[in-house]
Amino acid sequence: MQKFGFLLLRACCQHPVRNDWSAELMSQINEIKLSRESRGFSNMIGNLNSKRIQRWNSLSALIALWVGLIALPVVSLSQDSQEQVEENLIERLEATIPYDEITVKADDDTEEVIQLELLDFAGRKTPELKTSGKLEIRLLGNPDDVYEVFWRDIVKIRLYEDIMIDEVNGYIDSLKFDEAFDYLLFLRAEYTNLPGTEEVLARYQFSQGAAWLKQGRDLEALSLLESLHENYPEYVFDAGPDTAKTKLNEAADAVLKGYLSDQKIVLARRFSQRLIKTHGVSVVPAALDTLRTLRDIAAAKRDDARALLDEGKLREAQKAVREMIEIFPQVEGGREIAVEAIRKYPLVTVGTVYPSMEDDRSRIDNWAARRTGTLTRRMIMEYEGPGTDRGEYTSPFGEVKQGSDRKTIRIRINPLNLSATNQIYGYHLAERLLKMAEPGHATYNPQWASIFDRVQVAGVFDVVVHLQRPHVLPEAMLQVFLDASIASDSAEAQDGPFIPGPPVEEGIRYVTNPNDPFPVTSEDPNFIPPSEVLEIQFEEQKDLIKALRKGDVDVVDRLSPVTAVQLQEEPGSTIKVVPYALPTIHMLVPNYDEPYMKNDLFRRAILYGIMREATLNELILKNRRIPGCQIVSGPFSPGMGVDDPLSYAYNREMVPRPYAPQLAVVLTKLAEQRLQEQAERKKEEPPEIPELVIGYPPEEDARIACTAFKFQLEQLEVFKVKLVEFEKGQTMDPTGECNLTYMKVAMWEPIVDTARLISPNGIAAITDDHVNRSVQWMERAIRWPEVRARVRQVHRITHEKAAVLPLWQLREYFAHREGITLGADAPVSLYHGIQRWQLVPNFDEVE
Repeated sequence: MQKFGFLLLRACCQHPVRNDWSAELMSQINEIKLSRESRGFSNMIGNLNSKRIQRWNSLSALIALWVGLIALPVVSLSQDSQEQVEENLIERLEATIPYDEITVKADDDTEEVIQLELLDFAGRKTPELKTSGKLEIRLLGNPDDVYEVFWRDIVKIRLYEDIMIDEVNGYIDSLKFDEAFDYLLFLRAEYTNLPGTEEVLARYQFSQGAAWLKQGRDLEALSLLESLHENYPEYVFDAGPDTAKTKLNEAADAVLKGYLSDQKIVLARRFSQRLIKTHGVSVVPAALDTLRTLRDIAAAKRDDARALLDEGKLREAQKAVREMIEIFPQVEGGREIAVEAIRKYPLVTVGTVYPSMEDDRSRIDNWAARRTGTLTRRMIMEYEGPGTDRGEYTSPFGEVKQGSDRKTIRIRINPLNLSATNQIYGYHLAERLLKMAEPGHATYNPQWASIFDRVQVAGVFDVVVHLQRPHVLPEAMLQVFLDASIASDSAEAQDGPFIPGPPVEEGIRYVTNPNDPFPVTSEDPNFIPPSEVLEIQFEEQKDLIKALRKGDVDVVDRLSPVTAVQLQEEPGSTIKVVPYALPTIHMLVPNYDEPYMKNDLFRRAILYGIMREATLNELILKNRRIPGCQIVSGPFSPGMGVDDPLSYAYNREMVPRPYAPQLAVVLTKLAEQRLQEQAERKKEEPPEIPELVIGYPPEEDARIACTAFKFQLEQLEVFKVKLVEFEKGQTMDPTGECNLTYMKVAMWEPIVDTARLISPNGIAAITDDHVNRSVQWMERAIRWPEVRARVRQVHRITHEKAAVLPLWQLREYFAHREGITLGADAPVSLYHGIQRWQLVPNFDEVE
């Protein structure tokens, strides 16, 4: 036997006997080595990047535990330094061959650490040191030779499992949390179920959270410490006194105090409630302290509201009540003072940048007119929203039913729906329907006249309309006014739930109509709908949003998609953002009185010369992807997807024309040549390419888009463009000077709205025979499959002819403060169902 220092070498056969853990360990190491040798450098870097992403995704997953209340950026080291740290560490770990380690006493009484091949210990557990006998070992890198060492010379044994755990703890003690995290990721990926990993992970989370707290990164610390408490609720750090519970409460206290300091009152309340619900009061007493503070603030607001009510300052009292509800709705006496204040002054304040110049809910081109028209006017049939395959319609008068042959409509008036002083009888309706078919009458409707045959008064409250031919949706043609006088549709005849009130400095005031023919009542004593609506006009949307946040307005009637998404993303906001039921289609409508605008080559040239997709994505949507916002190829809506019933008119085979500047120039020259030839045949002076006058409503998105179009077209050097901004409230060219008008159109029922837009009597006043014949053919469809096929044919023809210049579809949004319950989940216009609005919040549902 040969002696080698304090080791004894003996000749023997190699007999590496390992237990299950060491065999699994060696198998995994070999796989790692083979994998490293087989993949190239780029793949290795890709793996490292993947691990880096997993690391920060893990932190994001912790943050996601906060149930959507907050959105945190995870702050890390710089990109270069972070990748350098991870790359060096992971490379070292992957290159390391597993080894065990013993510390022995040498002949000169010094100690020496020796790295060994994995030792054969039962269960891979460190044995107790012995005083006699020998231990067989193999030096790392020399597995064929077996050595012996006296147990009495062994000072310490560390297995590879313990070595790795000790390294992680060393990083944690040195506050090198990036390296510790990478090490833990490596262990989780390559050494599943390694003993000690869970304990060191808990130590990492505690130490990293404590370090973040010292750095003022309270939210990140709280997310990590919540995860620690969830997985290890009884964790004690290094034998105490700090525990997972004490450190979690410390982080919660720091976060909540920050919210209170920043006046984020609602966020503080919701966050406190969430912490208590998740962890319990005993774990986070700081959350309970915060709720007590908020209760005291809310009590002060309650007392302010009482004083204001006693002084007769009703509007100020209502505002104080809403603030009290937002701060702490469960405050003692809060419900009672809220009901009293709102009952005495049931006002809702609406902010808008779209002033209304008329009340006409039938205007498909005027958002503001539709809004206020819903307040002040009622119709025979009213659009409720999209259904499964068609629009849904109801009548305030009673029941409307179409005959099985689709050639009759029966209207049964329900006298209980009307007030005693405003009863409507069958002959009133009959007279109105007859006049709609008389060409000389002011209420003449050519669409209705084309299908109307006769009307029969079957009873005092029963009317039967007979049609010339079957029609799939005649109800849509009855979206016409019927006021109490029945004689005309005069602007003075107000039969809606509200009427314009006396002028006030703040804005336009609407008050409950005392002669409302269709009153709505409720047996609920706490049901308080608004009896007054105050519309306040703002110049810019940013000012409107500030007023909404401050509580100066309760509702905002229209938001841009980007602003809506930004408000939705605000943590702890009391503002509810809601999409309307239907989008709007934005388009440029040609003036067919202008010679060049009659030419389809010239219209197509303009479409090819503008960058619609870039304008929408970069300028309107600000590079955000918002569902329902997209460029379109025709005047119809593609809906929210291919299965959306609203998209039945959209022909997806028609692809939006791309930006093609060279083609735009060529088509312009061809149009010029064609008009010159026509003028020569008529022996007239040929018209010159006109200065393109583009008119647009005074709205931000229209202004941005038209400014971009002017720049894009003038770059082609064949167009000169002049922009004309209309007066407030105007959506159509009042002078006729514009070649193109930017419009936002509500194409909600294509079978009816098509003719209202693209027909000789429509908004565009199109004179193209091909387009008009396709519209007439569509209107004569008697079954829904025919309607779909023919309206998509209209889409194809308008696309080919560029009858109108389609731009894009935008989804529409409104917003309101908490505490107000609106009458419809997704209304078609703001005041849709306003008689069902509830101004008193449901205190049981308030968080």
